[in-house]
Amino acid sequence: MHYLSQDLAWVIDGLPPLALAKPHFLAAMLAAGEEHALVLAEYPQARHEDLEAYYLSLRGIGALDEDLLHDLLFAHSFRELACGAWLAALAPQPSYRRHLLEARDRAPHQQYLVDLALAMLDGDGRNGGEWPCDAQTFADTRRIRTALDALPRPAVPLRRAPAPSLQQRLQEEDQRIRELYRREGSAAALAAMSGSATAFYRMDYPAWHRLGCPGLEEFLAGQGGRDA
Repeated sequence: MHYLSQDLAWVIDGLPPLALAKPHFLAAMLAAGEEHALVLAEYPQARHEDLEAYYLSLRGIGALDEDLLHDLLFAHSFRELACGAWLAALAPQPSYRRHLLEARDRAPHQQYLVDLALAMLDGDGRNGGEWPCDAQTFADTRRIRTALDALPRPAVPLRRAPAPSLQQRLQEEDQRIRELYRREGSAAALAAMSGSATAFYRMDYPAWHRLGCPGLEEFLAGQGGRDA
């Protein structure tokens, strides 16, 4: 894992893994984009609920890099794999190819999404091309990608998973908090956890974002200098 699982979950929250790139999903997304084209063009100053699929996809590609794609494809379930392949199709990069190739056999029912991402990467959506990909699906996805490319891409910071060198320190801190709980109760344990490295890695993404997305050291300094 390169990124915290709760941050990864927030990035793809709301994307429908079983519908992504299916004809009805693409048709609905394109129809909404056409009907509300003026609102879409004003993003992020204006938003419309019918354009939510655009906003969620844009958030995902704003966060996407090679490490996040690897986590989505290999560290979780078919749901994350589907979302990762969809985002890679919308923002293809040459460095994604090896991960997509490796992921093709992991979830047979989502292989069509991986093949779509590879076809988008190669710019080849022909029926009978190298990657099994319906030509209409390719064309519709390319239209959506073009619409997204015209919008400001949001910066979506994510927390890195703790390095192996930090794992031991976190385990020791967790043990101290458990012992404090047994001796003095939940209030003392919660007070000890607040502002700790454990708190940094356990807080959900919205809570971390409300703090201004601090790094670990910045977070600890702002809490009186505690560390693990």
